[in-house]
Amino acid sequence: MTFSLPQNQPLVDLRTRGKSYDYKLEDYERLRDLLHGKTELSQAELTDFVVWKSNRNSTQANSNSEHAVRFVTAAAFAVDEPALAVRLLCCLRGVGVSVASAILAFVKPTVHAVIDQHTLRALGVNNVKPGELRVSHYEEYLSFLERERGQLTLRELEQG
Repeated sequence: MTFSLPQNQPLVDLRTRGKSYDYKLEDYERLRDLLHGKTELSQAELTDFVVWKSNRNSTQANSNSEHAVRFVTAAAFAVDEPALAVRLLCCLRGVGVSVASAILAFVKPTVHAVIDQHTLRALGVNNVKPGELRVSHYEEYLSFLERERGQLTLRELEQG
């Protein structure tokens, strides 16, 4: 997958090209405040986040044990390598690359950014279906953002 900026369009303007988010602002703010700086998540917190981000995976996310969620999220939040953090979170049922990147972007917004159908569409990538996103795509995406972001933080870029 190759990421490139549309002709003569700054990176910060891309958010308007993707489908606008229909998330409830109060849910976004509640989860942002809940997850920011966390060292681990509970099973209930993970399920709550998955329901907000991708309702179709909520039953799977709810089937993870409390111990597994706490152990895996603690490990993912402790590592400095973004791809490894995503890989660890993807070990949990109901968590794919999109959900993992979103969780990590809430916990460590200066290191991680959300990659999902919306961000891909904004970059002109329309041929990736849900479930096809891989950790290698996330690595390429973060590299692209690092090259193109200028003085903006990843969070500022993501919020457009």
